Amino acid sequence: MRRSTSRIEVQESELERLIHIGKKHRQLGLYLYIYWHFMRTGDGAPLHRLHKFYNRLASRPVHENTIRKQLELLEAKGLVELHNGKVYPKIMDIEAALSTFDSKRSRAGRKGAAKALRHFLYFRTGSTVCTEIPKSLKHYIATVIRKARELASKGRREVVLDLLIHILLPIRETGVLWIWKGDEFIYYEKKIGEKGQFHSVRFPLLAEFLRSLGFQEGLMIYHIYGHREASTVIHKLFSRGPYSWPWARSVFYKLKELGLASEGNYYIIELLYRGGTIYIYLKDSYGNTMKVYNSTWLDTENIPTPLDKEHRFKGVVVGRQHIKEENENSYFSRWR
Repeated sequence: MRRSTSRIEVQESELERLIHIGKKHRQLGLYLYIYWHFMRTGDGAPLHRLHKFYNRLASRPVHENTIRKQLELLEAKGLVELHNGKVYPKIMDIEAALSTFDSKRSRAGRKGAAKALRHFLYFRTGSTVCTEIPKSLKHYIATVIRKARELASKGRREVVLDLLIHILLPIRETGVLWIWKGDEFIYYEKKIGEKGQFHSVRFPLLAEFLRSLGFQEGLMIYHIYGHREASTVIHKLFSRGPYSWPWARSVFYKLKELGLASEGNYYIIELLYRGGTIYIYLKDSYGNTMKVYNSTWLDTENIPTPLDKEHRFKGVVVGRQHIKEENENSYFSRWR
């Protein structure tokens, strides 16, 4: 009974946020409600529910024809479709859908709507099951995002990137993010007493957030110059002394458990440092080159690992963080 009550409270909270957006841009609010309803139930939204929701946006009774006109506009944009008296979202990519709305007419704007939507809609991939993020974890994520925006406004891009990847990705304190490709992140880290390894993870929402801050895909190793300041922020945020870093990494593992992030792909990677330039060759499992990255790097005192000791490296990018699943359970347990 307690679990059921909690779920109802979450739904009411989400509805209030949708209404907040919809009061500023009614057509956008209507589309988000249709999307939200489908993701929760796996079914289209009945017209009577849409009518009731729209009345809350308008704060007064609205004629049903008004709803039908709005739905016709959404259908003309290719965002929804009607079947047997129910309305279904046709475009499931929120970012693409938001681009069809006029942000100038909305005080919330497209970015604000996307941010608000993703703040409270957390779904498992390919599932209609809603997943709640623990309140304590929400607090840390909100604090990190707020700090990242603050640092970005001051031009501290290296610090922003280092802070985000060490909390929202499973990268250890001494690890390095080498490549950002689509929604995938390829990084290198070395455990104490063990040989280093490249790994990859997928985290679409982090990729989207980085783009919103003005970052571009590609070679990302310059974040190491912001590591000292980012480390200070992480210690202040988690306040757990030497355990602050494990707690920071645990954020990603909980988000992964909730379905927001996932395992990456397997690749062959080859690195070369020559003539003041770093070259990266990303290859498929057959050794065929898929992408070549390069960047001038004249700072010979701070060459990113694993090129710091030997100027050539070739290895496998493992598409998972731990071979033994039980190793991840220790991170999940921090947020139960």
